[in-house]
Amino acid sequence: ALRLEAVRTVTRISAPEAARLLLRLATDPANPANLRAEAVFGLASQTEDLTAALIGLLEDQDAAVRVEAARALRSKSLAPAHLAALRTLHARLPDPDPTGLDQQLA
Repeated sequence: ALRLEAVRTVTRISAPEAARLLLRLATDPANPANLRAEAVFGLASQTEDLTAALIGLLEDQDAAVRVEAARALRSKSLAPAHLAALRTLHARLPDPDPTGLDQQLA
């Protein structure tokens, strides 16, 4: 619970160091899924360009992390290459997708 609150505190800091820390937490599979998902949530509010990292997290082994990454990407302006990557991923999802990721990418 303490680590989760720490991540939520870092989320409120808009600085390159905070973005790097959140990204490290989000991508470390040794961290619990809820902590990683919260870190991804925090990445959405950062001013750093983390689009490529968020797209990479769409392939994560944990559904909560994938869905948070998709939600974070919805608030970003995406380059054509990033949009193409999202379309490719969306096309590979099962129908219906039990994780809800397809709804976030639509």
